[in-house]
Amino acid sequence: MKKTYTKFQGWNIVILSTLIMTFVGNFQSNVHTVANGIMMASPGNTISQVTHGFVWTVVIAAGVILGPVAGYLSDKIGAKALYITGSVVSVIGGFVLVQFQPNNGFIYVLNCGIVYSIAFMFTGSVTGQTLVNNWLFKLRGRASALINTGTVFAGVVTPIIANAIINRAGGDWKAAYYFYGATSIVGVVMALFLINKPSDIGQYPDGNPSALAQGEGGQSVTYKVYKNVDLTKQYTLASALKTPFFWLLLTVFIGLQALSSYLMSPGTLMFLEAGFDMSQISPVLSIRQVIRLVFLLLMMKYMDRIEPLKLLGIICGCTALGYFLSANLHAYWQVFAFYAVGSIANSTCLSMPGVILGNIYGYKHIGKIYGFVYAVAALVSSPLSTLNGVIRQSTGSYMIASYLHAGIGAATVLLILGSLVMLKREIARMSV
Repeated sequence: MKKTYTKFQGWNIVILSTLIMTFVGNFQSNVHTVANGIMMASPGNTISQVTHGFVWTVVIAAGVILGPVAGYLSDKIGAKALYITGSVVSVIGGFVLVQFQPNNGFIYVLNCGIVYSIAFMFTGSVTGQTLVNNWLFKLRGRASALINTGTVFAGVVTPIIANAIINRAGGDWKAAYYFYGATSIVGVVMALFLINKPSDIGQYPDGNPSALAQGEGGQSVTYKVYKNVDLTKQYTLASALKTPFFWLLLTVFIGLQALSSYLMSPGTLMFLEAGFDMSQISPVLSIRQVIRLVFLLLMMKYMDRIEPLKLLGIICGCTALGYFLSANLHAYWQVFAFYAVGSIANSTCLSMPGVILGNIYGYKHIGKIYGFVYAVAALVSSPLSTLNGVIRQSTGSYMIASYLHAGIGAATVLLILGSLVMLKREIARMSV
């Protein structure tokens, strides 16, 4: 017998999703960064730098594979099962596999590459965006931004907590792993209360039966931006792939992914090589989290009021300008410019593609559609990290790489302008 609810559960589901993504994937990610660095420098470590670097190759490859898998399973069996699976896997990694990790290269790759990727992807953006698209139409953008605030919170508090725990444990880096293992247990418990979609408990998106348009009547609810909510006009992945508009959007998201990833590659290294030290850079790393939070709050306010593609064009343009201005490093303000625009691009990459795709192609198969886009964008943009290193090796600085990414941002803006034209055609076609 299904439990009955008198109150719309959509926002409770969004909050649960936010907490699980924070307690499992985001805590885990930040603990790995802190603890693995200490592990590599510890006397008992036998893991080579080659194996340590190979882990990130595994993470990238696993993300490309697991993006579509997470999307397919979110649509097929629901996000709840993925959240539970990801949390359980994270518990195993935090408590069990870590015991063998420093003395076994295979276990290190398994735990920090494969297990980490499963936990992070199954409790990550694709799964969370699928939940949001199923539960909310009118305020989908607000919810999408909200579930990504956990990345900001985790980025601020986890390194502090992890270092404190390691210090209290006498320098034992495994203690930080136990921390995220414990928070992942909390994630398992919270995931038990998730509900995949409103119809599972006899409710409707937005808590409003008229939110689902049917037949020739078109949308029975008026939205400030276009949202495909007609049950008879939902795209499958196969039908989306047949439209030129989809491929144009995919190219836009590849550009956005490239802008986002430049924040980490080369990131801090670029400024260290330019003569700045960590005492100058560290405050900016903290400030960028504040910038990300403020940006997400703005997205909560505007992404359902202004066409998200227009907002994306403005963001990509500002990012391109910021990378251009920080390319020839000579002043401290350029550090702020780089991290400000890079952080905004990173948060945009997490929160906006799922909203845009859901608005255009509908909610019913959004997991498969977004999972495919996530994988292709990551796969195509990933060689840029290597290219950045090649440019640095050849020229002695990252300046050309910064100009390259500024150019990618400018080109993405032009593609977005074309996408807006095609969106108007899509709206006209769907309204017939």
